[in-house]
Amino acid sequence: MTISPDLDRRFRDAALALDLEPLRTLARAAAGAVVVSETQLAATLAELWTRWRLWYRAPGRVDGGLHPLSVQLVRSGVEARAPGWSRSGTPRVLAEARLRRLFGPSPRLEGGLGASLAASFDRRLGALEIRAAASAESAAGLEGPLRLSVAFEVPEDSAFAHTVLALPASGGAWERRSSFPWPGEAPRATVLLEDLSRGLWVGAVARRAAAAE
Repeated sequence: MTISPDLDRRFRDAALALDLEPLRTLARAAAGAVVVSETQLAATLAELWTRWRLWYRAPGRVDGGLHPLSVQLVRSGVEARAPGWSRSGTPRVLAEARLRRLFGPSPRLEGGLGASLAASFDRRLGALEIRAAASAESAAGLEGPLRLSVAFEVPEDSAFAHTVLALPASGGAWERRSSFPWPGEAPRATVLLEDLSRGLWVGAVARRAAAAE
């Protein structure tokens, strides 16, 4: 059986279209484009000059999640291509990636957040005890809300927990204490405190102490 070059090309084009479908789905959501040939590149680059950058402040609370976004033009008959979502603060997946890195041999614990963070294992309670605090001077530089994230080192992966902390309305120095049950025989836990509005953070590492003999 002989396959004509034209038919072979169409098979290859169809296979390429299927491979690129996930990228096209992502591009549509991000108002982008997938360029598959050099002939498309010049036209795609030329379209960049027709784009506008918009700044806005969302009325909702910063929560680190993704929210639907749409842009509508007053002029009728003109379609505006815009990303289909907007990120509100630092996403959880980034916090979880940072928590995993804190399990490394030389963890970076400082990410510019002007607050202190301490974590330890309480054998009597079988829990991870956390203390977060900021002086009056440091608290003045925080916008909030703050997110406290925890990861426990368990076999094959990590177990995560997240909670959002509101800053005191009165301002000034503050302190927060939190407790999380320590699962099984997890040897270590990592903790992250983030200012969701500014993307700054601080980390801590806690180890499960060996039982006294």
